[in-house]
Amino acid sequence: MRRRIVAGNWKMNGSKDLVKQLVGAVCEQSGNVGKDVEVVIIPPAIYLGQVAEQGGERITTGAQNVSQWQSGAYTGEISAEMARDMGCCYVLVGHSERRQLFGETDSVAAAKVEQVLLSGLVAVLCVGETLAEREAGQAEAVVAEQVRSGLSVVADDQWSRVVVAYEPVCACGRPHTNPPFPFPARQPAPRSRSSESLRRTSAALPFGQFAQLPLAPARASVSACGR
Repeated sequence: MRRRIVAGNWKMNGSKDLVKQLVGAVCEQSGNVGKDVEVVIIPPAIYLGQVAEQGGERITTGAQNVSQWQSGAYTGEISAEMARDMGCCYVLVGHSERRQLFGETDSVAAAKVEQVLLSGLVAVLCVGETLAEREAGQAEAVVAEQVRSGLSVVADDQWSRVVVAYEPVCACGRPHTNPPFPFPARQPAPRSRSSESLRRTSAALPFGQFAQLPLAPARASVSACGR
């Protein structure tokens, strides 16, 4: 059975006061999602320690981003090993904002997935098409390539520490009554390497606002996720 996850990415938002208020509230409500559901908070890196301390055993923490390099003269970067040292269990890789605003490519995402897995953490590979790609009929091909490339480095014994999270880039941060695509429809064609990769992951998440809708395929037991 695949893992069940409820996760929230704070992006570049937060403060010490917000951590106190919000993490406390999440802890109080965490029991409502079920004992078999893991609650994950993904704050800015500077607040990871505070979130982990306040969340205790009820909350799992994740990093929003790590470097594709293990260590070295890379000012401003944090490594997967550092994230683990701070108590993280999850790391987002290839988030649409990293791809769109910082020019991260599929090959960079793959390098980051590799570092995350080598550190013993769970890699959450984020995938999704832009509005232009969707309107051009390229959505399925784009997402399939993101999955194929991003997970090309995963070894046979590492699939239990891989999660794929989907949301169209055009939907990020926008309320929708109905999603542009049902999540299952965006999965690559049967028997493709991308489809096989999705089958072997520990979870496949419909990210963002769509988490409240019944989008997860039967084989991905996921209740919700927040982007």
